[in-house]
Amino acid sequence: MTWHTGTQIPQQILADTANVAMKTNTTSGYQRHQRYQRSTDQRIFRAPLRAQVYPTQRFLRYNQNMSDETVSIPTDLDLTAFISREAHDLKSPFNRILGFTKMVLKGMDGPLTDLQREDLTTVYQNSQQAMSFVSNLIDMARLQRGEKTPEWQDCTLKEVLERAAQEWRTGTPEESASLEMHLPASSPIQADKTLLRQAFRHVLHYLSTWVKAPATLQVEATLSQGAYQIRLQAHGEHNLAAPEMELTMWSFIAQHIFQLHNGEIHTARRGKQGAEFHITLPTHPQKAPAAEA
Repeated sequence: MTWHTGTQIPQQILADTANVAMKTNTTSGYQRHQRYQRSTDQRIFRAPLRAQVYPTQRFLRYNQNMSDETVSIPTDLDLTAFISREAHDLKSPFNRILGFTKMVLKGMDGPLTDLQREDLTTVYQNSQQAMSFVSNLIDMARLQRGEKTPEWQDCTLKEVLERAAQEWRTGTPEESASLEMHLPASSPIQADKTLLRQAFRHVLHYLSTWVKAPATLQVEATLSQGAYQIRLQAHGEHNLAAPEMELTMWSFIAQHIFQLHNGEIHTARRGKQGAEFHITLPTHPQKAPAAEA
């Protein structure tokens, strides 16, 4: 038996196969060929018919399913309602980015070079900022729609302001701004601690962002006729790069939260040498509805 190189079939096998084929009944081979040809012709003939009928039937069935509901395309959308309703979907992409980036920064996918760590840190910080924008936007929408209701607690103004200052400090280095607080030793108040803390934190962010580093912030509070008079000031040169969008968000949220407590920012000034907020806050506010825009 002679073998050819590569994957060719041996010559002897080819010869044996040819002999077997010649010995096969010629008539039966012809009949099998005719049956095969007829079945092939029938398949070829019927194929165009199926191509014409079945897609049409599928389209009709698809069209019937789609006609169950008529969609109304909005032309005048209530954006605050939309933002409030879709809050989870607005935040989800940033949550995934932050979670994945933090995992990689911890080295869970392997060691990182200094350049990779620097790039990922930039991604993480910018994603945090974008998440903050979205969260503020959602809070603005819900406050304007009256969807936030205070959960009243007995606490102290000193406690709320000190906790707000701690949260503000986590994003503000010591070298960027110093903070002085002059608060009464006894400062009872009825408030939603979480909301009120958020409002004061936003005011502190506003002040420290408006002025260049190093800045000096001062907080003073006095009690007069059942209400606290709270003055927050920032001293320093105006920061021309202060982002107006964030300033607007912070002041909007803070004002609405103070109004939920029957208080308000009744004086807000800013200039070349600093900024100032003067806030009035009752010690025992009634459970007021959210302020209207």
